Amino acid sequence: MRDYGFCERMHAARKARGVTQRQLAEMSGLSLSAVHSYEAGKAAPGAYALKSICAALRCSADWLLGLRR
Repeated sequence: MRDYGFCERMHAARKARGVTQRQLAEMSGLSLSAVHSYEAGKAAPGAYALKSICAALRCSADWLLGLRR
């Protein structure tokens, strides 16, 4: 079984919720470019952004960060 990284988990969670990157940006209060960068693996979110993404996607930070399966 492949161990997915943050960007793959974020993409999977977003797709599972049926939202676009733009919708996630609006739901989380982040910029579209930030959401794109996180999902593309070009940047890592800080604590505020991570909390906002988790709330919008209804998932735990532990899961998104790969600390829990």
